[in-house]
Amino acid sequence: MKEPLALLASGKGPIRSLRPVDALLENGDYALAVEAVYDASLRLIQGEQNLSVPQLVAWIEALPEAWRGDPRVRFIRVWLLSEQRRTTMALLELDELSDFWTGRLDGPEGLQARRWLLSVRVAEGCLHESEGRRDRARAAFAEACRLMPADPAPPDRMTPALDPSEVERLTALDPTGLVVVTVKALAYFRACGDRAGLARAAHNLGHVYLDLGEPAQARYWLEQALDMKRGRPGELSLAYTLDSLGRCYQQLGLLAEAQSVLDEALRIAARLGMVRIQAASLACLGDIYRDRDEFAAALELYHKALALWERLRDPGGIAETQLAVGTLHRRNGHAGLAADCAAEAHTLSCSYCSPAFRTVAGMHEAIAHLLLGDSDAAGQLARCVAALMELNAPGETLLGYWYLAVDAAQKGQTDQSAGHLQRALAMAAHFRHMHLLAMELPVSASVCGAAGPGTSAQPLAGLIQRASARGLLALLQAVPAARPVVAAAGRLPEATALSVQLLGAFRVLRAGVEVDLGAARSQKAVSLFKFLVAQRGRAVAREQILDAIWPESDPESADRSFEVTLSTLRRLLDPPQGVTLIVRRGRGYMLNPEVPLLLDVDRFRSHLERGNWWLHRGQSALAVAEWEQAEAAYGGDFLADDPYEDWAAADRERLREQYLELVLQLGDVALDGGRPSEAVERAQRVLMADPIREAAYRLLMRAHARQGNRAIAFRDLKRCCEVLRRELGEEPMPETRELARRIRSGQV
Repeated sequence: MKEPLALLASGKGPIRSLRPVDALLENGDYALAVEAVYDASLRLIQGEQNLSVPQLVAWIEALPEAWRGDPRVRFIRVWLLSEQRRTTMALLELDELSDFWTGRLDGPEGLQARRWLLSVRVAEGCLHESEGRRDRARAAFAEACRLMPADPAPPDRMTPALDPSEVERLTALDPTGLVVVTVKALAYFRACGDRAGLARAAHNLGHVYLDLGEPAQARYWLEQALDMKRGRPGELSLAYTLDSLGRCYQQLGLLAEAQSVLDEALRIAARLGMVRIQAASLACLGDIYRDRDEFAAALELYHKALALWERLRDPGGIAETQLAVGTLHRRNGHAGLAADCAAEAHTLSCSYCSPAFRTVAGMHEAIAHLLLGDSDAAGQLARCVAALMELNAPGETLLGYWYLAVDAAQKGQTDQSAGHLQRALAMAAHFRHMHLLAMELPVSASVCGAAGPGTSAQPLAGLIQRASARGLLALLQAVPAARPVVAAAGRLPEATALSVQLLGAFRVLRAGVEVDLGAARSQKAVSLFKFLVAQRGRAVAREQILDAIWPESDPESADRSFEVTLSTLRRLLDPPQGVTLIVRRGRGYMLNPEVPLLLDVDRFRSHLERGNWWLHRGQSALAVAEWEQAEAAYGGDFLADDPYEDWAAADRERLREQYLELVLQLGDVALDGGRPSEAVERAQRVLMADPIREAAYRLLMRAHARQGNRAIAFRDLKRCCEVLRRELGEEPMPETRELARRIRSGQV
């Protein structure tokens, strides 16, 4: 998140107390009140003092309408509008401020007017740049450079200056002119010895590098800004830098560091009422949990961020977060959900986001369609990659090349696949983005087979070093020839991977060998493991675990039992390499994301979701193929061995309902395909599980009627009526009686 350059002029120094503002407003001293409110807001923006944004808004609203037209108040409103991403209204305010101060350039207020116009032009440029209007941004920034004061001398070496060749390189890459303004501001603040201004300029220079896809360089400037802001009285400026540094660390794969600074940014933003920073930081925290394969926790954070973006009425923030949710679904194997999220982000981006983001969203949509087997996706993906190359977006471009390699490999185009793969690996190594590709392995590991014996093992080794255990397992399953490289890196995951059967009889296998859970000699240890597997990807509070597994015990006894049971379970299931299965996250516990879990529940849900996605797009043959695989994955009710565990009841009922609906859908398909006997078998299977499901009786009646057994069809109707009356005290639905009428008249 960029930080406002605010006014280049220094303020009057921190206000000792905010109470006089309220007193001035109460006494009607509006001229002094405006000056005090403006001074306080400037100190807030520049990071010189703390002030809650709701308090600032309340002061402005307490002013009479005539005083709200004061240029200082209007400039504060521009900043508030920009924070809410109400760009159009902010630009209208700036247009009027521009006219006001332009008319005073040649009068006694000329110097003041020049400074105000400088701030107006910088603000205009930033707003136009955020909306993707590059020509207008460039014009505004060029005017800002002409208005900027000359650098005083001699310069104060508070931080290293940018090398002239680096300035030239950045200027050539920057399509809006923001680099020139930022570098000039950096030099000006260095020369003035203005540490607060220098910190803000360093922050924005770091953000320039971040936007250009160079997080390693961004890290240097953002850390410089953070060092200069630490210990200053105001925290808003600090929160901006913490948020941006968190995003920078996340892009570099430094997830622990990213989480630490984002947690701090969230605390500050909550205190100051900065909802936009809260939303952005929550979304970035979601990225961190997603990158650690903690998908459930990530999804919760994304939903919180989306709620805040909705509150701000910020379609741009919604689009960016939806795209992040789509990436989560893609990495988790839910390509249909990923396609839907990317499509929504793409639709929003057409009206509210920059062309660059629109291209990125289109690329993610194409990737999801490619994973779903859409033959038209490759062309769209290739066009997006070409556009991203021109936009100088290496992180997204290398992802595009990776999936172009996936597409070529699926089509048997070995040479093309190898070429795209080498480009992706080379770019990832150069820009230090190898972890971005490593996180795609669980759903696209087969593409590594295109590397071939002629490809240098070094890039592949870099990929393997950064892959999760889940990704490595997918790689070894898809490309057995990669085993020597994985072994050389010391990252063979088979000893840690667990295959868990939750549907039907509960079983756990490691490396294909069943783990004897009876050796635990503790049913509670098995129950604890089942509970944590069911909650995978989410840290569960200790209290919630105790309530679920030891509901009848007093807290102290349950607490002791938990420690003993946890130790027993770790002794039984922890692999020999020392990777512990159950890890602590804050006050909660979860299964270690570094221990890959292969779950039949995930396989069932994935095939079901893909089938439904294809059905909604009119591809019934592809939908049926996925549904049949989902049906095969359902080995029985969820944790059928534990019918009385309250915590499992909701999942059991939901999965059972999905399965029975699936069987009926496949029965309808069989009947429409001229296979009434198969439809009869499926309807009877559903009725054995749920004797009052009326849709199954209707399928049975239709199937028997198609076989010419109308008498049996009416016996089915009679049975349906008897069961419904006995069990529910109800009569069949109108649809059932209408079906009986059509059978009687020979229409079925």
